[in-house]
Amino acid sequence: MEYKISTGDETAADELPELHATCSGLKAFATVEAHAGIEECRKACGGQGFLRSSGIADLTCSFAEPVTVEGEQVILSLQVGRFLIKSVRQMKANNPLKGSVEYLLQEPLPAMPQGSDAWMRDTPTLVALLRDRARRFALKLEARFDAAEKGGKTFDEATNANAILAYKTAGCHSSFVVARNNLRAVDEYITDDQTKAVLDRLLRLNILMRLHEEVRALCTGEALFCQ
Repeated sequence: MEYKISTGDETAADELPELHATCSGLKAFATVEAHAGIEECRKACGGQGFLRSSGIADLTCSFAEPVTVEGEQVILSLQVGRFLIKSVRQMKANNPLKGSVEYLLQEPLPAMPQGSDAWMRDTPTLVALLRDRARRFALKLEARFDAAEKGGKTFDEATNANAILAYKTAGCHSSFVVARNNLRAVDEYITDDQTKAVLDRLLRLNILMRLHEEVRALCTGEALFCQ
């Protein structure tokens, strides 16, 4: 898009809604995840992590600010949710999709093979799982929003009625975008094979930990940001 703008291509403006929505989601996702990760590190250090001399306690406090200063995460997530609803409706009307929401056009991912964990060691497959989850949640959100509108609710009432699902859907969308971009960056910009192998393994670990924690939260009823 930057190239289009610099060359005077007015079609660059067509991508702005997608850019705004994705950036809104990433602001919420990144700040919440960063603060939660720092707090986990602090608690893992026991009493030492509570002391300001450790340096971690101050990090926890300083990163509590961006969670709200960068834009309140619920409001930002609802903006992403509304954009995803519009994107699903564009897809159903056979209109072209822009940027990160092109995954809505993908076919549903088949079930992982029983009795084999090979897919857990394949990073593109793990990213595809996040993509498929984001797609399913976006379709579910649009269907519930549509039902609310057909039931007589106004746009704002339908939005409020599905706010929790919209929040979760925005988290799923952002989680996929982060993983996809991470995979692309490792493939395109890392030339050293050993470094690439380490970063690829780190990405797999991150996705597997996320899937494990969110399945656990779902089973215990604690899931909020994503399921």
